Amino acid sequence: GKTWLMAAIMYLNLYLGEQNPGDARFAQNFCVLIPSAKKSSILPSLRSIERFDPAWVLPEPAAGRLRQVLRFEVLDAPKTAAKSNRIQNPNAHKVGQHLMQPGLTGLVLVVNAEKVILDRLDDSTDALVEKTDDERDKAANELRHLIGRVPGLQLMVDEVHGASTRELQLRQALQR
Repeated sequence: GKTWLMAAIMYLNLYLGEQNPGDARFAQNFCVLIPSAKKSSILPSLRSIERFDPAWVLPEPAAGRLRQVLRFEVLDAPKTAAKSNRIQNPNAHKVGQHLMQPGLTGLVLVVNAEKVILDRLDDSTDALVEKTDDERDKAANELRHLIGRVPGLQLMVDEVHGASTRELQLRQALQR
């Protein structure tokens, strides 16, 4: 039920975004964070989003049109081996490819939450030392950085009880 609720929310956001162009309240793209421990059981369930019939929540012909827009991308590729001439993070490469598309809409990224959690939350408030873009990029996770550049992104957390308290690292990362 919760997976189809997420799908309904995605389609409603896309529909309302079409009806209200430029309104930032309605997401154009989505990122579903899943816990790694549950990846093997949750991922097949999340793939049912692809089979969700938007006509259950939207009028035709909009439902059929938006069904063609939604694209599902699972970011579960392992990093390449050391001393490989391939890109170091194939998941970041996938996101980067999508970012090159003009008018990116309907992208659903599914990623292991631990892959995008901040390794170290920087609580410094020293405004006198300004970091360069290179320093910020080095400090940030490449995949997280690219996901953050996806326009009109809405984050969804599957198994949200894993992010329910302020002390948890995932919750801290989401708030940032």
